[in-house]
Amino acid sequence: YSLLFLLLPLFMFSQTTDLLISKYAEGTSNNKFIEIYNGTGADVDLSTYSLSSCSNGCDTTDEWDYPDNVTFPAGTTIANGDVYVVTHGSADATILAEGDQTFTYLSNGDDVYALTLAGATADSYTIIDILGDMGDDPGSGWAVGDDSNGTQNQTLTRKTSVCSPNPTPLGSFGTDAASSEWVVGDQNSGWDTVGSYTTACTSGGGGGTTCDWSVVLTDSYGDGWNGNSIDVLVNSTVVLDDVTVSSTQGTTATYTFAVATGDTVEVVWNATGSYGYETSYEVFDSENNSMATGAEADASATGACPEPSCTYSIVLTDSYGDGWNGNSVDVLVDATVVLDDVTVSSTQGTTATYTFAVATGDTVEV
Repeated sequence: YSLLFLLLPLFMFSQTTDLLISKYAEGTSNNKFIEIYNGTGADVDLSTYSLSSCSNGCDTTDEWDYPDNVTFPAGTTIANGDVYVVTHGSADATILAEGDQTFTYLSNGDDVYALTLAGATADSYTIIDILGDMGDDPGSGWAVGDDSNGTQNQTLTRKTSVCSPNPTPLGSFGTDAASSEWVVGDQNSGWDTVGSYTTACTSGGGGGTTCDWSVVLTDSYGDGWNGNSIDVLVNSTVVLDDVTVSSTQGTTATYTFAVATGDTVEVVWNATGSYGYETSYEVFDSENNSMATGAEADASATGACPEPSCTYSIVLTDSYGDGWNGNSVDVLVDATVVLDDVTVSSTQGTTATYTFAVATGDTVEV
């Protein structure tokens, strides 16, 4: 056999490079959904894609238990800028109202799901975007960012600065909040935004780099905000309207929004309920730095984002077609391992592709 790898830059500007999973929810009871976003700049025929999965880990490593588990009818199209939502058929009416298709066996937190090209089989497939990995049962769920069990009893929202799907198992989850491609929300959160998503791959209204900020709402008593709410405005445009902590959320609720360097961010307190003295909020930037706080009051901040990066991919090739037979490579960026022991498995055969983030001036080692 022979070993070959190529490094290819995929610069993160303009539209997304392909369809991607924009939201995932594993809520109470059957309140589950997967949202697929099209930001490619053109309408996309969804029937050429599918969702493939395994249940409680894959029976055979790197092989799907259920390839093409969810398929889409011929002629199903996602318009540019729109989403397609697959929900459990017994989900809450709020979720079902935004759903496009129902499917009973969505993830319980430890079931890997991937957006794949249609026609996938157990051992022959193309992954576009993946939640989890194709190995053993992880237990209750996988770690996402700083959350050790991020895929169970949580809602995941893709950071709007992500411009490409991530086909690397666990690759999008990162190792901390900053490196993760996801914002981890509370169980049963995000229902108010399912059915809509907007990428922020290009520079925003402030003229600078775009990234995701979040606002965390807290109720000290734990019974929600009792009718009070806040609005969040970016450059005088409302981006979060009347967001609150519901009685079912209890103590906290987290919401995300896109900000560009130089933007003016305003939080407006809406005293429309009772027990306002129990409420407070804090605004965080994309690196989890506190940018503003408030309690029964307005607040403001100026947008700031890290400088833009791009996605590189490494393509591993085996000339004989039987995998790398135990050989592997590590990829380091500025002396930090970002891909560890990646290889071409025997089921992958000829090629395997992995992606990783690189900023201008970084040193990349293989």
